Amino acid sequence: RYVTDENLPVLYVLTGHGEAELSSSFESAVEKENISVSTLSLLTVDEIPGDAACILINAPKNDLSEEECDMLLSYLQSGGKLILLTDPLEDGMTRENLDALMGEYGMTEVQGIILETDREHYAFGAPYYLLPELQYHSITSPLRENGYYTLLPIAHGITTDASLREDLSVTELLTASSSSFSELAGYAMSDYEQEADDPKCP
Repeated sequence: RYVTDENLPVLYVLTGHGEAELSSSFESAVEKENISVSTLSLLTVDEIPGDAACILINAPKNDLSEEECDMLLSYLQSGGKLILLTDPLEDGMTRENLDALMGEYGMTEVQGIILETDREHYAFGAPYYLLPELQYHSITSPLRENGYYTLLPIAHGITTDASLREDLSVTELLTASSSSFSELAGYAMSDYEQEADDPKCP
């Protein structure tokens, strides 16, 4: 594609909200697919650039503004793509605008940190080092076929509901086991025991 295509796809990495740095291995893997990586601040543009193949929001520490989310929603409704990676919320934090954007696509963030009670679904003796169940999909098939595990340390849950819109379908790729739960105390947890108000997974 580098030789034959005049316009190569661009992955825009959002900045301005305390996002985590991309690892050099991730950037290298993306560039080997002949996708260029560029940063983007929505505060300095009126719309998402026309050459954006995808927007990546990598673990923001702070919420986006309503205006930024409106810009992203307009981009998505026009066929754009978004990769949104989020960490569990720290005490006192909220992501109301990002949550509203996720809600447009049938996803709701679950408070807390997921803990597994099934030893086959966590690694290194730590119930928060999740080994989620890989669902059948073309994205996960290389992992399944080669016997790889996917490790998710310190993750929060996301519930899905595709019934919100007729044109919406939701595909789950990684799921917690039926014996897991979300520890609402989050980073302040003192043990790995499930409390009465801790939501049951998946």
